[in-house]
Formats: sequence, structure tokens, C-alpha cells
Amino acid sequence: MALPAPIISYQDGAAAAAVNLAANTTAYVTSGNALTVLLQSTTGVVQAEWTVVIQGLPIATTQSYRWTPGTSPAGFTIALPPQPCSLSITTEVSDGNNVSTVTNLFVCQALDQPAVVYRARGVSAANNESLTAFVGVTGGTIRDGVTYVQGDVVLLAGQTTKTQNGLYVVGVVAAGTAPLTRLAAFATGAVFPKGASIVCELGPEGTLFGGTLWKVTTAGPITVDTTNHDWYPRQVTQQVTLVTGFVTVTNVPILSTTKTAGIFMPTNFSGASTTVSYRNGAYTSGGAATAAGIAGTGSISVTALVAAGTFNTNDVGTGSLTIVNF
Repeated sequence: MALPAPIISYQDGAAAAAVNLAANTTAYVTSGNALTVLLQSTTGVVQAEWTVVIQGLPIATTQSYRWTPGTSPAGFTIALPPQPCSLSITTEVSDGNNVSTVTNLFVCQALDQPAVVYRARGVSAANNESLTAFVGVTGGTIRDGVTYVQGDVVLLAGQTTKTQNGLYVVGVVAAGTAPLTRLAAFATGAVFPKGASIVCELGPEGTLFGGTLWKVTTAGPITVDTTNHDWYPRQVTQQVTLVTGFVTVTNVPILSTTKTAGIFMPTNFSGASTTVSYRNGAYTSGGAATAAGIAGTGSISVTALVAAGTFNTNDVGTGSLTIVNF
């Protein structure tokens, strides 16, 4: 009879609760804590061994632990290094005749993660850019006023398959398209631990997004090309024109119904002599969000009001609308 694969639990620090861990999966633990690993079942097991390989330090190290019936506990405790690293822990159990083995990866991360800051020439918030035939190049369809050339870095923020969002390098331009490959520092398989702040500062070009700062708002951990993740701009300002006292803006990614705010500053009061205030349609006075949406579907509206609190349909003025996500 085959020996079942071992199932382990782990405890990240003395105060944490033990967590069962499926075979061959990854867990995230805290630098400097004590990590306790235990067998969930010892039925039929006459010996268990663990091989711990610690990588990401100046010198990789290997440690071994063994358990036999009659000793307690059925596992081991290790002091995690104070700096980020990774631990590959292989668990092997034997019933005297059969052996079963599983391996789990533990990513050891600091509580306070430093910000990871990238720079790109621009961003495409368009839905579902082609990674093999990016059109934002000479002869193609320009994105936000930026014509990309080979070697430029572009941030994709509107992919339908959200694992594809992030940073790319533009390849050889031919017939109005170019292939995109991952930026080396944002390579496929790169892991950003929980708590890491991933941001991208754009260059000064761009009709709408020039000079803006974008951030990954998805809670980590994130594995590039595996984990769905969203990028949103911190804030974007654009000029808008009211038509019969009203305008709706739909072309800026909006983070959420609770965190996004809109600020409207009028610059031209043409036909608006009786306007006393502007209401950011979906928001109460002061910019507290009550309804917005998500990238691709969200919108913010601005409405001119007269003293009686009704709409001023004669207002055809202009102004700047700043959408603030965080």
C-alpha cells in the first residue's frame, strides 16, 4: 500500500496560528520570526526527515531535521534570517518500506517592504494590447500621444488578462507594430512579497498621463505573469467643458467607490453667472466618493448648481477635473 504524501502545518512566530499547507505550494513568512513545521499525521510513519535549503543570502545553507516515533514534537523549529530570503523545505516520510516526499517553498519577507520604483516612457490603459504586435509605434495607433520606439519601456494597465499587466520593453518596429517583452526587473516569475509597494513613474510625454505616478493596488504577494494585478494612477488632471451644465469623464482609470475622489476647478464661467457651486456628480461636497467604478467602466460627472440647488443648464464653462485615487 502506497504511503500517503505528507501534509505539514507551519506557524510563523509564536503568536501566529498554525496553518495547514498543501503539498508543493508556497507560503509567505516573516523575517526574524521562529518558523515551526509539523507533520499533520504520523499514522504509519516510522521516520520523517526535513531538508531545509536557504537561498537569497550571501551564502546558501542547508539544514536537516529528523523525527522518529516516541519523540515530540513531530517536526522542528527554525529561526528565520532577519533579511528577506527563501527556504525550500523537503519533507520525506517512511513507513519502513515506502517513502513519500513533498517540497514546499517559504518566502521570507520583512514586515516593512521597501518601495519598488520603476520608470517608463508612458502607459497604455487601452483594453487588451497585443504582446506580439503592440501598435503604439510609428505607423501604428499612438497611445496617449506617445510614439514608442525600440528599447522604450511601456506600462500596460488595461489588459483583459490581468496577469499581463505591468512593464514591457518595445522590440523591433516593423509595419506599424512591435513585440513586447518583459522588462528584466519585472521578469516572468519575479515575486513581490505581500506589503511591497510597486510604483511606476511616467515620463513627461503623454496627452493625459504624462508625468503621472502609477501603483499596483492589488494586495501581494504577486508573481509576475501568474497573479492578476491592477495598476492605477495616483491622480490625473484634465480639462473638461460643461454642456448645459454637465460633463461626464470616463477615460481615466478609477480605483474604487470609497477611495477615489474628484476635484473640479472652474477656469471659464462662460454662461455661468448664476452658478454658485459645482457638484462632482457621483460625489458629495468635499469629494467623498459614493459611486464610481473600476478601470474601463468608471466615470465621474460634474454638475453646475444655482443657489436654489438645482442644475444650471446655461453653464457651458470649462475647468480642470482632478481624479485622485490614493
